[in-house]
Amino acid sequence: MSREKTSSRMMVRNYCKVYQMDAETLLGRAELLLRSYRHICFTGCLDNEEYFEEAFEEKKPIDVILFLENLDPSMNKTEFVRSVKESTDKNWLIEMVEQAMTKVHKTPIEGDLYFDLLSKRYIIKSPYSELEILEELSLSRARYYDKRWEALVMFGVCFWGGVLPNMKKTLMAS
Repeated sequence: MSREKTSSRMMVRNYCKVYQMDAETLLGRAELLLRSYRHICFTGCLDNEEYFEEAFEEKKPIDVILFLENLDPSMNKTEFVRSVKESTDKNWLIEMVEQAMTKVHKTPIEGDLYFDLLSKRYIIKSPYSELEILEELSLSRARYYDKRWEALVMFGVCFWGGVLPNMKKTLMAS
């Protein structure tokens, strides 16, 4: 069976079709968000309470949702972190990422593997190296890259197809 026709790869592509989302766009968005996540969570760059009181007077939560909905995957990490810093508090972003990770974990095929891979690479404070992930999860290099692609796209589906629309719906209702 070719690498493109595995049940897990086909499942991820089917989720993309169901949510009418492009896998490569989701991949880029998910990588950008997750590569920035650790910096946002652990460096204190979003901890200035005074700044956020002022920022929230100018920015509405729906503006943040719209920014994330239309996130340009070609944006660099520094630009993304700056944009997030200007528009939200880190606890709100952390909550959204945690909700998406919970959904990833519940994925019927390979959900545990996707969750572990993303957690070890992007979420925890001290990330594992690629070699450590290969060893820890008993993956070949080729399988690691296949599963990493699937995990990132699945995270994208969960975040942009589930968490953001639900947040938007909640905000619009209130």
